[in-house]
Amino acid sequence: MYEFSSRVRYSEVSGDGKLSTVALINYLQDCGAFHSEDAGFGLKWLTAHGNGWFVTTYQIRIDSLPELGEEIRIATYPTSMKGMIGERYFTIRSADNSVTYARAKSIWVLMDLAAAKPARVHAGMAEAYVLGEPPTDEDWGPRKIHPAERLLECYDFVVSPTYLDSNSHMNNAYYIEAAKDALPCDYDIAEIRIEYRKPAKLGERVHVFYGEHQDAASVVLKNDDGETYSVSEFRSRQSC
Repeated sequence: MYEFSSRVRYSEVSGDGKLSTVALINYLQDCGAFHSEDAGFGLKWLTAHGNGWFVTTYQIRIDSLPELGEEIRIATYPTSMKGMIGERYFTIRSADNSVTYARAKSIWVLMDLAAAKPARVHAGMAEAYVLGEPPTDEDWGPRKIHPAERLLECYDFVVSPTYLDSNSHMNNAYYIEAAKDALPCDYDIAEIRIEYRKPAKLGERVHVFYGEHQDAASVVLKNDDGETYSVSEFRSRQSC
């Protein structure tokens, strides 16, 4: 397991003084990125080899959220890395490990950036990441998301330079943040599932659609041509 410690900053909290959703996602991304850097396959190495890791799915369960000033520990452990696919689990806990705030499962694909297609995992990668820990025995349910049949457009926005990551695509956290903004104001998020289907790029207009399906809320992000960027599903604490 790889982990690092942090303290919840003022810039990372929402109006209620607790860790915001976008900050939570960023902590997961940062933990995976730090692990790659320390394993010797970080951003500079990937750039030099024309590669990049892209997350395809996140399944996140939030039990509670740490408050401003709290010391936290963010941990990750990859359980498999085969072909071009990697699987990672994450936890965010209190500094003394007495409280688990959030758990997450994620699937990643290694991409050849020039060819815009999957690339096989390089020799030595799996060993460097120290695989071997078993997947969590928690039931995460199906990976495929089936959104509500009836979706209404809530708003749209244009991808600005602020949203971009090192791959010149909209950062993973912003897809979830944009989707969250379509939820009712008092929605108490307990679970987030998201499929990333198409990267949003600079200058593209993103249309945000919302619908309700059984005990979940669906949010789909699309481009001007109706192609899907991401499909999200949220469950509130009341429905779990």
